[in-house]
Amino acid sequence: KEDGTIDIKLAQRQLRGVLDACPQAAIFIRFHVNPPKWWQAKYPEENTIYADGPSMPDIAWGLQRLIEDDEENPTRTSLASGKWVREASDKLKEFLSRLKATPEGNALAGIQVAGGVYGEWHYWGFINNEPDISKPMQTYFRAWLTKKYKTNLALQDAWHDTEAQLASASLPTLAERNETRGGLFRDPVHEKKVIDYFEAQHQLVADAILHFCKIIK
Repeated sequence: KEDGTIDIKLAQRQLRGVLDACPQAAIFIRFHVNPPKWWQAKYPEENTIYADGPSMPDIAWGLQRLIEDDEENPTRTSLASGKWVREASDKLKEFLSRLKATPEGNALAGIQVAGGVYGEWHYWGFINNEPDISKPMQTYFRAWLTKKYKTNLALQDAWHDTEAQLASASLPTLAERNETRGGLFRDPVHEKKVIDYFEAQHQLVADAILHFCKIIK
């Protein structure tokens, strides 16, 4: 909740429902680490910005599923947001610690960490839209490039761009993403910047999954 508290009663009730039917059950649950809607509204600078246009207006949950319209270009927190990772990690730890102390928690055999589109860890807008040019993604991309290339000279050689700098490297524009010199394939000599961006985007998703799995383990 916005005051920082969490409520584990729903999780207890769901586990208890299984145990009432099968007292010896070993139960697996999905735990969505996406932040609440109030968090997205409070920290809009942490949200995904699509490279090809604005996000669609967020829908009211009401009777709809919490992950409704995930496959479109929804208003969602960037998977590159360090603030989201830190706060979601803290709440996940709190949830697990509190659930562990309940009778129902003893039946928990495993957790599938869910995030991204439908909880399946696709990055937002992956079907019809281009990801993410938000400030968090810019920060992540520069850190990723620094880890990979280490020096400005190495980055300039890879990108064939004498002006490229690790500290100020830009995200690829929509025009750069839409151009391929090898038909369906990208030219690793002349299109390395775009290749690097998508590699970083995919690594970001994998890193988030591993991060939250380690917390649970």
